[in-house]
Amino acid sequence: MKADRIVLGIAVVIIGMVWLLVNLGVIPAAAARELWRYWPLLLILWGVLLLLGKDNSGITGLLVALLVVALVGGGFFSYLTSSGPKSAQTFETTISNEGNVRAVNLQLIQHAGELELTSHPGSDLVALKLQTQVQPKISHKQEEETAEILVKDQDDKFNFDNRVSHWQLSLAEQLPLQLTLHTGATKANLDFSHLLLEELEIKAGAGDIDLRLGQTDCEITIESGASEITIYIPDNVGVRLRTSGALMSIDSDEGRMISVGDRSYFSKELETKDAVADIHITAAAGKVKLRHDHTARVINRYSSNNEDVELL
Repeated sequence: MKADRIVLGIAVVIIGMVWLLVNLGVIPAAAARELWRYWPLLLILWGVLLLLGKDNSGITGLLVALLVVALVGGGFFSYLTSSGPKSAQTFETTISNEGNVRAVNLQLIQHAGELELTSHPGSDLVALKLQTQVQPKISHKQEEETAEILVKDQDDKFNFDNRVSHWQLSLAEQLPLQLTLHTGATKANLDFSHLLLEELEIKAGAGDIDLRLGQTDCEITIESGASEITIYIPDNVGVRLRTSGALMSIDSDEGRMISVGDRSYFSKELETKDAVADIHITAAAGKVKLRHDHTARVINRYSSNNEDVELL
């Protein structure tokens, strides 16, 4: 095959691939523009093929592959290093309890970043402070007596521009809570010690996750690629932990957990606990650390006058 036909064919294929990926939203237009800075590589390849002649098909194939890698990889690297991150902004808002809300169903979709979740004694359903380049989508509606709240990063498959993401949320203490978190790489600190958590579902790519359990019966499901998960357990709360994953390890302090076989671990004296958390963790690799929460306050959430009573 003549050298000029090879070079022309490669150019057409690359242009078509880049155009298609931009139209599909797989790569940003800015990154595609960076690829054209590398067009002299086609001239270099043309010259090399002319020197090699027509009897070096194996070398020709290798050169073609290297050229494609250089164009695509070089374009993305140039885009990432030259554009730089946008300055982060802080978005703050509060969702009030405007109806007869008696429960909260919260869904969080964060591409990657840091997440802090705490509680507050006020009547507002949730207070949000989101530090990021692009304001996440926030929506809420009421289904009967349940508030359905969604906080979601703007769609961007590679999230090139959204390099800073720090979410802080504070939830109402007195309302039963169901929480779903979908994220990529994350550093999450979730404090449920004063929340009425019923269900928690986490799907994460990788990262560090700290969970501070509350004092209600709950079900927790975590799916992750590779994560280190630390769970803080109050004195009066028991845990039934089940794990799945070839490279998972369990670290329990003070011998508070016992193995019951089949990668399952239960708290000692489970039947004497005021509340039990059923936890199922699935991860390809990682570590689960179970720690006694020395700072937890024992709270009776179900007193006769419907008020919290601290047992000091």
